[in-house]
Amino acid sequence: LTGASQRAVKLLLQGETEQAAAACRAVLEGTPNQPTATHLLGLARARLGAPAEAEPLLRRSLSLEPANHEFRLNFGNFLRDQARLSEAEAEFRAVLAQVPDARKARHQLALTLEELGRRAEAEAEARRTVSSEPRDMESWSLLGFVLTKQGRLLEAEQSYQRALDLAPNYGVAHHNLG
Repeated sequence: LTGASQRAVKLLLQGETEQAAAACRAVLEGTPNQPTATHLLGLARARLGAPAEAEPLLRRSLSLEPANHEFRLNFGNFLRDQARLSEAEAEFRAVLAQVPDARKARHQLALTLEELGRRAEAEAEARRTVSSEPRDMESWSLLGFVLTKQGRLLEAEQSYQRALDLAPNYGVAHHNLG
C-alpha cells in the first residue's frame, strides 16, 4: 500500500470515515485505477450511508483486483448489510473457492444461510469452522448461535460454554448464555 492508502486504512479503522474518503479521493486523483483506494472509498461511502455510491466502487475494486479475497469478503458483507442475501452468499462462496480456510468468509456464509432460513446448511458451515479451528472461540459461539436458532438449546449452551472455556471473558458467549 502507498502511504496515502495506509493513511486511509488507518482513518477508516479509527472511524474517521470522512477523512478516509478524502484520502482515497486524493489517491484516485493521481492514480484513478488504484484498487485499494477504490475499495476503501467504497467502504467509506457505505459507512456514510451512501450504498448507491458505494456499490459501484466496490465492484470496480474487484474488477481491478479480482483475486483479492478481502475485497470480495467486504463486498459480501456490504451485500448482506443491504439484505441482498443470495448475492452475499455467492460472494462468500467465491471467497471460499479462492481461500478454503477463510474463517471470516465461512462465518459470514453460515450467518447468511441462517438468515435465508437454510438452517441445516448454516449448521454445516458452523461445524466446519469448529472442526477446522477447534480452539477458536468465535467459531464455537457461531455454532451456538446457529443451534439456538434451531431451538437446540442444550447443544447451543454446550457450544457457548466451549467458547468460554477457550476465552473466559468472551462477552458474546456470556451474553448469549443469558
